[in-house]
Amino acid sequence: MAIEINKPEPLKIGTHYHYTLSSYEPVSITITVPTVTDADVEFALESIAHEHGTTGDKVDDAWVQENLGAPSLDALKKSLHSQLEHMNSQYAEESKAPLAARELALRLNQSVPVDEIAKYRNQLQQSMAFEAAQQGIDLSHYLAQLGVNQASMDAMLDDRAAQTAGEQAALSAYAEEKKLKVVEDELPRLLQLTKEDAEKVVEQARGLGQLDDLMSDARNVKAANVAASEATCTYAHETPEEAKVRSEQYHAMLEMMRQQAQADESDEGDKPSPEDKGFKLVD
Repeated sequence: MAIEINKPEPLKIGTHYHYTLSSYEPVSITITVPTVTDADVEFALESIAHEHGTTGDKVDDAWVQENLGAPSLDALKKSLHSQLEHMNSQYAEESKAPLAARELALRLNQSVPVDEIAKYRNQLQQSMAFEAAQQGIDLSHYLAQLGVNQASMDAMLDDRAAQTAGEQAALSAYAEEKKLKVVEDELPRLLQLTKEDAEKVVEQARGLGQLDDLMSDARNVKAANVAASEATCTYAHETPEEAKVRSEQYHAMLEMMRQQAQADESDEGDKPSPEDKGFKLVD
C-alpha cells in the first residue's frame, strides 16, 4: 500500500489562493462515446410522452401523428436514434474540456483548502435546491424522486465539491502559467450566455463586488478549452457492461417519470400546457 504524502497549503494573497502544477505539458485523455441503444431510444420516447402528460406505453402511431406530426411510431424512433447519435458526437467534443481539467487536477502541487471545497459544496447544494423549487417541491421530496437518501446525497456532494475545487485550482494554475487573459466581450462564449444575459451577469457581479471572481471563472473555462485543444485524445465506445449500467439507470428514471405522470393525472389542479422541451422529429 502506497503512503499518501500530504501536499502543502497553497499560497494565499488577499482573498485568492495560488496553485502550481507538477507539469504543464499537454494531457492525454480518453473519451468514451456512448452507443445508441434501444434503452436510449425508449428513454427519449418516454421523455417526450412525459412532456405531453402521458407515458410511453400509450404512444402509438395515432398519438405521434396527432401530437408530433410524425407519420408513425417507427419513424419517430428512427428520428430519435439519429438525433441521439448526433448528440453523442457532440458529447464527445464537449467532454474534452472537463476531462482535460480532471487530468490537470492530478498534477496539483498543493492541497485545496477546506474553505474552498466548502464554497463549491454550497454552490452545488444551492443549485439542487433551486432545481427542487423549480419543480414546486422541497429538497427532501426532490431527493426521494431521485431515489437517494440524505446521507448518500451528502456523500455525493462532498465528493463532487472536492473534485470541482481541485479542477478549478488546477485550471487557475494552468491559466497563470499560460498567461491567459479574458475580456468582457468573451464572456458570452465562455459562459454560454447570450450577450444580453452576460451583460446582466456582469452588472450583478460588479454590484456585489464579485466581478474578479466572475472573470476568474471565465478564465478557468478558457484554460480548460486550451488544455483540451492541446490534449492527446483517444476515442473508445462504451463496453456492453457500461451500456447495461446506463440502461438500468434509464429504466429507473423511466419508472420515476411514469409515477410522476400518474400523479399528474390524479392532480385536480391546473396542468401546464404541454410543450416539447427536448427531442423533436426531424426529417
